[in-house]
Amino acid sequence: MDGNSRWAAARGRPTAEGHAAGVEALRRLIGDCAALGAVRELSVYAFSHENWLRPRSEVQALLSLIESADALLATGVQLSFVGDLTRLSPVPQQLAERAVAREISPREIDEAALSAALREAPHGAPLDRRLADDASTTRAPSDPDLLLRTGGQHRLSNFMLYQCAYTEIVVLDGLWPDFGTAELAGALREFGRRRRTFGRRDEGGDRGDG
Repeated sequence: MDGNSRWAAARGRPTAEGHAAGVEALRRLIGDCAALGAVRELSVYAFSHENWLRPRSEVQALLSLIESADALLATGVQLSFVGDLTRLSPVPQQLAERAVAREISPREIDEAALSAALREAPHGAPLDRRLADDASTTRAPSDPDLLLRTGGQHRLSNFMLYQCAYTEIVVLDGLWPDFGTAELAGALREFGRRRRTFGRRDEGGDRGDG
């Protein structure tokens, strides 16, 4: 989701306002994906290891956006976090943990879930926390089919490098806060036109990758 800072600078606004506008764009995207029904999983690259090197005020603004997780859950989205949360301050860590814990519904608590939670969680941990830990660690994100990169940047920037080996990439020149329904529709149309071979070559001689 690239271009928040450039979006703010072009409007003479603080960088933090660009990141806040980026959160609104994410909310729109989640709503559009939910309305489509065909998009079952969305992986979002929100903060990289290298982002710690940015100015302190910008890092704090980025991390404060984790508080928006509760608002996303109101839409019925199941939320999990991928990465190392230990470098976060206690408040963002607690918000992330609470968001993950809330994704467990009564329908998901069955004999298998109880057995796994009791078997694998640290001794003495509350049962609801054990179930949350089990749910968050066993639901690894799927390999992406489509990667959208806004802001005209033609690189992965350490985003799921292994999982993106055969991901279709669509680069958009527009900045992330301006991303909306039309941009998503255009990217999905482009994805639909592509023929995915995953490096294989058909018997008929059709060209694959490599």
